[in-house]
Parts: sequence; C-alpha cells; structure tokens
Amino acid sequence: MKRLLIVDDDLEIAKRLAELLEDRYEVRRATTGFEALEELNRGAFDLVLLDLRMPGLDGPGFLSEMRRRNEKPPVIVLSADQNVGRVAQEMGVSGYLQKPFDVEQLEALIEQYVGV
Repeated sequence: MKRLLIVDDDLEIAKRLAELLEDRYEVRRATTGFEALEELNRGAFDLVLLDLRMPGLDGPGFLSEMRRRNEKPPVIVLSADQNVGRVAQEMGVSGYLQKPFDVEQLEALIEQYVGV
C-alpha cells in the first residue's frame, strides 16, 4: 500500500484528508514541519501533501530539509495563500491546489503521482 504524509497545522483539514484517503493509502499526519521530519525518520513516503504556512518549521523549510536528506517523494502543496501557484513553482514541487480545493481534483492529482 502506498504511503502518504499529510503535513498541515489545520487539524480539521488533516483529519478530513486522512479520512478521505485512508481506504486506498497508508496515511500519516503531521501538524508541523518538525513532526513531518520525525515521520520521515520512521520510513519513506510515496507522496507528501504539504501546507505552506505552519508554526515552527513551515512548508518550505520542511521541503528544504527533506531534500537535504535526499528524500524525493512527489510533493503537492495545499495552501490558502493567494500566490500558491508562484510559490509552488519556486519550490519546485510536483503540484499544488489552492484551499479550499475540489476533492476530485485532489484525488486526480494524487493518482497522477502514486496511483491507487
């Protein structure tokens, strides 16, 4: 089963995403970049769903540290930031969606990178 990591400080969004995806994927959640790094220590992931703005280690900081560790799963940024497209492109991630997003779009994007 493919492993997905949801990194978002909004507990409700993270919970709903996990509930949506856990029947098809093994899903882990983290509310900060630091917690996400701890999850990486426990094993590799096939995809990361990443919020940009979080307390402590934010999305770009987590991504930088993940790459420094030579971890290379596809990353999809999920953010309410009005500039999410530009920021995602600058970060060099696989894809992005602006919150609130359409669930079907998210599922299609995930399937594009990891399948079902």
